[in-house]
Amino acid sequence: MVEAVSRPKGTYLWIAFFFPSLSRRQNRIAAVISLAVLFGTNLNIGPLDAVGSANRFIAAIAVPPSESLVLFLELAFILLIARCLIGALSKKQSLDLPCLFLSVFFAFAMVFGKACESFGDPWAVFDGFLGTAVTVISAVSFACLGYMGFAFLFSLADKTASNVGSREAIDTGRTRNRILFLFESHPVLAPSCVLGVAWLPLLIAFFPGLFAPGDTLNQISQLFGLPEATSASIVLIDQNVTLNAHHPVVHTLLMGGSVLLGQNVFGSCSIGYFLYIVGQYLATIATIGYGINFLKQCHVPRRIRIGLLLFVALFPWFPEYALLGTKDTLFACSLLLLSISLFRIGSKTYEMTKKNWAILVISLLGFCLLKKGYVVFALIIMVLAFLKTSSMSRRAVICTFMGPIAISILLSNVLFPALSITSGSSREMISIPAQQVARCVNTFGDEITLAQRDAIDKVFDYETMQDKYNPLLSDPVKNTFNKFATPDDIKTFFSVWRQLLAEHTGTCLAATMMNYYGYFYPTEANPYNYNLETSRESIENVSSIAPFYDFQHTDSIFTAIASKSFALYQALWDNAPLLSLFTQGSTYIWALLLLVGYHARKKHRSGVLLALLPTLLVLCITLIGPCNFIVRYTFPIAFVVPFFAALLWRRDDRSTTVNTRR
Repeated sequence: MVEAVSRPKGTYLWIAFFFPSLSRRQNRIAAVISLAVLFGTNLNIGPLDAVGSANRFIAAIAVPPSESLVLFLELAFILLIARCLIGALSKKQSLDLPCLFLSVFFAFAMVFGKACESFGDPWAVFDGFLGTAVTVISAVSFACLGYMGFAFLFSLADKTASNVGSREAIDTGRTRNRILFLFESHPVLAPSCVLGVAWLPLLIAFFPGLFAPGDTLNQISQLFGLPEATSASIVLIDQNVTLNAHHPVVHTLLMGGSVLLGQNVFGSCSIGYFLYIVGQYLATIATIGYGINFLKQCHVPRRIRIGLLLFVALFPWFPEYALLGTKDTLFACSLLLLSISLFRIGSKTYEMTKKNWAILVISLLGFCLLKKGYVVFALIIMVLAFLKTSSMSRRAVICTFMGPIAISILLSNVLFPALSITSGSSREMISIPAQQVARCVNTFGDEITLAQRDAIDKVFDYETMQDKYNPLLSDPVKNTFNKFATPDDIKTFFSVWRQLLAEHTGTCLAATMMNYYGYFYPTEANPYNYNLETSRESIENVSSIAPFYDFQHTDSIFTAIASKSFALYQALWDNAPLLSLFTQGSTYIWALLLLVGYHARKKHRSGVLLALLPTLLVLCITLIGPCNFIVRYTFPIAFVVPFFAALLWRRDDRSTTVNTRR
């Protein structure tokens, strides 16, 4: 039995949305705005080689003839958006503040991102009066384009949300299609099985699992007491205990313990590592299945859930990290579970069951124990969740949060020191000052005083700053950190850094923008994919400890075919039009910012804002890390964002009818 469903003329509503009826004056305004935005966003900013103002102007507006048709199509698309926006503004004459803030930041990211990518200096776009004018025009045009595009997307999301609930029934019963019936009746198990089968050939071909360069074997070696890079970079409490908190100790114990188990029980380190990878593999597909079920409980249409499942199954990042020995995979699972739990807490529609509270505890343990220092974020989230939830649930929120937080604090501050497990190096917290000082040394080396040089050299190797400074990566400088530097040495270094920051503010800001622009701008930098070849290189590069392990990938024909096919598949996603957007970390960060901006406009969606808070905090930590853009740092964000983007199709219970077909 199916209850009656009112079906408005959705097709005509969509036509009216995309092609609104405008007056002649409004059409002229839309055309002028579109032409101006197209012109400004295609200006050639930066230092121009031509001499003379006339030639410089021509160089700024020059466009190859081969791109003229593409620009014409771009104009048509911008005009479509401009007409939709003007049609919407004619009904509601007010600026959208989230769109305005995001559009200004978008302009900043596009202009300075291009400057960093093309010229290696964000200030290169301010080349004389004409160069500065071109840059300002381009920035204003990008801001207009951003506002138009974001407002269009927000309006489109509003239209989608209003139409989904009114046009379709919620299918909670039996369907004629057996596959869909299984998908609906087993909302966790069915998606998990699909992913398990889809990625199974890679699990077999990549036995015992993928090794991340440096990190994986460094963590395992810590537990075995073997020499490795991280323990050599810090002053150990006990020279016989190489286990330290540079990497999460719990994850090191989990992965290294699996290897130790395999060595002692099965006589093979590879089997032990494979056991860990299988556990991580199952945890990943189970978490994704739980996320798909969460969307079903939120009444997201089946086609959206199936589309998301296909994306996860086909996008190479997900199987790649499910098979990679790194803390980021399990942390991403914890982050998604935590976000879903916070959505339930912040929403008045969905109640927290005992099972949901248990999942929240597990996710909080992963959130606090799989990343260093995240217990502080857990406390912030607890306070906001306490304020957001009803008075009846506040005691449950406090009790649930305090358990994992207390465990994390006791482990880090009591148990680990008692076991002579050394905390990580303080160098991880000063990547930004180190890069800024290094750029000043490279740019104004002659102006650095002897006292400043001595102060720098006591903390970081001054010669390395001159010879190996990499504007996109702080590791070459950061890795020269003097582990014997005293607190007074570090205090003096920060004093020198403040002096250089005051004297060369532009250079210091340039160093930071060069180090992080790839998180907001579609960069051509190598994201560094993990596959069988990189894994083999990782094993070969640790020849000093190779005799202690028997890690080895198989050399079968099946493995060779799977390895080459997967590497080619990764290259396809990295380079193919449209697909390459999904391999950009900036895509998911902008999607996150847009989701926050969209739901900030809607008070009844505040549960989503609370749910996205942990992911925003992860983004903040990412922006003080060592790399410009590496997939591993943005993977947790990319793991969470698609699920909450799918919530845009969530049906409002008040405007839907339930399909009770039996």
